Amino acid sequence: MTIVNLALQPGRLASARPSLAMLGAGIGTCVAYWLTSPGWEAAIIVGVTGCGLAATVAGVLVHRPGRPLLWVLLSAFQGLWLVAWLFWQRDILTTGAPPATSSPVNFLFLAGYPLLVAALLLMLIRREGRGAALLDWGIVAAALAGIAWAVLFHKYTTDESIPVLGRTVQIAYGLLDVAVLAAAIRVMVSPGRRPPAFLLLLAGSVALMQSDGVWNWSTQLGTYSPGHWADLGWVALPVLAGAAALHPSMTGLTSSLRERERRPWSQLGTVGVAALVPAGLAVYVRSVADDAWQALPVAALVGLLSLLIVARLVLQLRDQARLASRLELQNDRLREVDAMKDDFVASISHELRTPLTSIRGYLDLVREGESGDLTGDQERFLGIVDRNAERLLRVVGDLLFVARVDAGKLDLELAYLELSNVAAEAVEAARPHAAVKEVALRLSGDAPPAFLGDRARLSQVVDNLVSNALKFTPPGGSIQVRTFADEGSAVLEVSDTGIGISEQEQGRLFERFFRASAANEQATQGTGLGLTIVRAITDAHGGAISIQSEQGVGTTVRVELPLGSPRSTPRHEQAEAVLV
Repeated sequence: MTIVNLALQPGRLASARPSLAMLGAGIGTCVAYWLTSPGWEAAIIVGVTGCGLAATVAGVLVHRPGRPLLWVLLSAFQGLWLVAWLFWQRDILTTGAPPATSSPVNFLFLAGYPLLVAALLLMLIRREGRGAALLDWGIVAAALAGIAWAVLFHKYTTDESIPVLGRTVQIAYGLLDVAVLAAAIRVMVSPGRRPPAFLLLLAGSVALMQSDGVWNWSTQLGTYSPGHWADLGWVALPVLAGAAALHPSMTGLTSSLRERERRPWSQLGTVGVAALVPAGLAVYVRSVADDAWQALPVAALVGLLSLLIVARLVLQLRDQARLASRLELQNDRLREVDAMKDDFVASISHELRTPLTSIRGYLDLVREGESGDLTGDQERFLGIVDRNAERLLRVVGDLLFVARVDAGKLDLELAYLELSNVAAEAVEAARPHAAVKEVALRLSGDAPPAFLGDRARLSQVVDNLVSNALKFTPPGGSIQVRTFADEGSAVLEVSDTGIGISEQEQGRLFERFFRASAANEQATQGTGLGLTIVRAITDAHGGAISIQSEQGVGTTVRVELPLGSPRSTPRHEQAEAVLV
């Protein structure tokens, strides 16, 4: 999204107008600087620098950022350059040529660079809250300085046409440009949201680098003259900085990123690319070993770069160790909370079971006439109370069952049984409910060989699967229950023509208390424990369970139980089987 688009978001146009006006005026100024006759460049560049400074100060006064140091540094940077430009242009108007590289004016320009670098790094550190950002900047700066010295800077050491002080100034300009460029690169790969003020400042830094680089190179070649097209970056910098300060988003440049925005991969990628530089520079040093002015500075930068890379890796390992320790602590706390939750559920379930059993007992006495005859309405009302008490008792039983599984206390009372008989009993028990819902319930298949299993638990499996199928199969549908043998396993399949389950939710069906969205939409009764219990019992028998479903078509649940002893194929490590 472009800067203008961001500024034109609904409700932000009025507050962004000063920034847009500054940008528009800046574009016009750049065109005027390019087209104006010689002599007017001085007035334009001084004027635009002064306007940029005024806009920055105005932006701070209007928007009042909570942390204004960034904008104070930028204002000081522009103030130094405004004074420097005044003296620079005075010399041009007086002598017709820019000041010599050894002129004191250059020291005013040079003094501004550290302020700009400090502003960029301050924005970076406050956004990310990490000292590693400084190391990243140092690595990139050292790599760029090594390349720049090999390509350009070392030539000043042998250029006798420029005084020693002038050559030193040229090298200082280049090294400070490298520092600004490294900071801009590191800011560019910073994670998180990039508001318009952020992008404007970044664009201003890049514009400065463009002008400085061309000026430095063309000066060495003797081709630079006032009004050169390279000057446009110096004109654009105060415009972009002022526009950034006038934009409302300037208050958020030093805001810390949220945790989810802290993605280190782009930063580490930049550092990784910079880490490839030492090898190339080492080859360069070897090729120019006879020239100390070329070899020694680059060798020193290679050494510094290597140390910074090692320090960055150590810091990254330390951060990873801290993160791992924090995650382990959080996992321990989560395990404690989970254990407390299970204890709470088990305790509450026990406390509820006793009064519910008592309630149902006294209900039976009343309904049997122990306290006198009942009217028809009374009998009907007490029947509703009894059914709901029974339902609540089943929920409590499910909670206790899950608590026993979690505690590793699920016992199996094993005896030889036939799965087809267990399924037939469950189907017969569910037929009245199926008839009321007008759902066809059928039992088919072969009788698998007898095997060791817990009849009560396996009945619970079939009951839960058939009950689920009845809940989600509309009137006129059908449910098919099949039992058969398949490759050493007794297989139970329950298929329905119900509403089905979405593919996204199928992986969560066995989670405790999970209910599919369709169940919630239809307000279908249930606790979300049925399939959890089915899976626990199946695992305790050494079996496996799978589900195939398609929305609007139906669902098939397949349970495979080994025909051998459950102890021979244990899958539930906490289950204890007792043969009776």
